[in-house]
Amino acid sequence: MSELSALEAALLQIVNEGRGEYSWYAIVSHLSDMDVPRDPDAMVALKELARCGLLRRHVNPGSPQDKWEITSIGLEALQRRLADEDK
Repeated sequence: MSELSALEAALLQIVNEGRGEYSWYAIVSHLSDMDVPRDPDAMVALKELARCGLLRRHVNPGSPQDKWEITSIGLEALQRRLADEDK
């Protein structure tokens, strides 16, 4: 994955703040408070971030709720993005 989009950076930030406890619903709820583009759909973006190894999705057997956590690669990408914004 090349440079993070504003949506991807926002999703990584929210998931990082959730410390592995946020479901996609909680993530999207937090996203609604942020001024970022919503294209593509947040779930599509979450799945793409997971496919690229920046996020990990956990689904407990017998539970409809998922939980998302940021990976070390995702944290590094987020930190780079935030550092670039500070320049």
